Amino acid sequence: MTLIPNRLLRLAVTLSITIFMSACSRHESPSPEHIPLPPAASDVWYGAYIGGQRVGYMRQRTQPADGGGMTIYTENFISMRSLDHPISIRTIESIESTVDFKPIRYFQSLDAGVGQSYRVRGERLNDRLFTVKSTSAGRLLKEKTIDLNDITFPQLADQLIRSETLAVGKSWTFQVLNPVDFLPIRILISVDTLTILNVSGLARPVFQVTARLGSVDVVSYVDTGQIDPYRIEMPGLGLQYRMEDKSAAEKISVNAPADIDLAYFSAVIPSGGTFPAGPAGRPEDSANRVRVRLSQISPADLALHGDFQIVRSESPAGVELELRRPEGSLLGAPPADTRSLAGDSPAWSPEILRLTAQFHRASPADFSRDAIDWMQKHIRQVPTSMVPSAADVLEIKQGDCNEFSALFHALATAAGFPCKIVSGVIYMDGRYFYHSWNELLAGRTWVPVDPIMDEIPASVRHIKLVEGDFSASWKLAGVVRKLQIEILP
Repeated sequence: MTLIPNRLLRLAVTLSITIFMSACSRHESPSPEHIPLPPAASDVWYGAYIGGQRVGYMRQRTQPADGGGMTIYTENFISMRSLDHPISIRTIESIESTVDFKPIRYFQSLDAGVGQSYRVRGERLNDRLFTVKSTSAGRLLKEKTIDLNDITFPQLADQLIRSETLAVGKSWTFQVLNPVDFLPIRILISVDTLTILNVSGLARPVFQVTARLGSVDVVSYVDTGQIDPYRIEMPGLGLQYRMEDKSAAEKISVNAPADIDLAYFSAVIPSGGTFPAGPAGRPEDSANRVRVRLSQISPADLALHGDFQIVRSESPAGVELELRRPEGSLLGAPPADTRSLAGDSPAWSPEILRLTAQFHRASPADFSRDAIDWMQKHIRQVPTSMVPSAADVLEIKQGDCNEFSALFHALATAAGFPCKIVSGVIYMDGRYFYHSWNELLAGRTWVPVDPIMDEIPASVRHIKLVEGDFSASWKLAGVVRKLQIEILP
């Protein structure tokens, strides 16, 4: 069994150092050129909680930089369990800006405790252009030049907000950089209400400020006279940051992770009937058809349509899906259109190309069987918290469904077979767990294939919710712990 919420937890940590701090403000309104900065470095500490259990901390430091600008440093650490395996994530981010909030240098590192580190570095080229590149274990993953007239960094958007007067009803919209795929994310920040919050036994008047990223909400509670929020919440994941002193915030260890298990915490227990068995009472993964109703979701934000996942109806009560098991013979047909591969070819490393050369390519079925057999034999199945990279998986030889789907996608496209990474939920042991797998083009049909579960084609236990790699995970973050599933007769 494997799991997507590890990926969502990575996203939540990224969001916490990008969006969370953008949802706070200063009560005074000096001009941007004269924002008061602390005379020396000052740390603000938060304890991180999921489901009410302490799982880590966040630390932020803001200090003056040369030329009147500032440097903002943020560190996140989370340690917990997934399917009874300890997982940990440490993220560090630093950005240096000019006095008018233009970025000069940017750095982010994400370490997941498996010997691989994801790095993002950025540097200003001129007053308008800024270049960013990501690496993993020293390998270049992505590089892009962005126009600062069109996009900014969340921390700098935060500083602009802090320079204005906070008032209920006020709102801001920013296009900020996604540090994974370097594409813009539209964030709407609004001051929703003035309320009372108990802080260290004292009733404090606070503004409730919400940052909205699609269907994902991040809520901060900001004192009318306090720069930093007292509490930051991501309700969908049950993730909360509480302002604490250093000793309290750091009271978590990678060697003694929190008892909460992220897989079961985020799983969906379906209502309605029982999952249908296959012909002659065979296991449920052999069932040929199942109908389900999804509710508490926004269909417009999801990818619910598929060649074997049919949307039967949409209503206020939810979305009714019919899931069909593909015939295995479909994968015998070569893809009818390989034009989508043209832009992917330069990305494949020599290691990927050498491995792909070992597999049969007569049909998608032959390739899938060889590739998945190799992965099952050589990649150890264990929950991880990496940013999925096919090259990293080949090096460390371990991963969960995210790593398996990322590697299969690289191998398939390098071999000339159009392939997608898809994510959603899979039915196991009476629950729907968050999961990632693939779709492979055979003829003109996209056929689901699950590398880590060794299903060719994938069973009707799978419900697709989104398409795309790690950078599309924020759409899933808006579903976790909201999604309801009813198994229909």
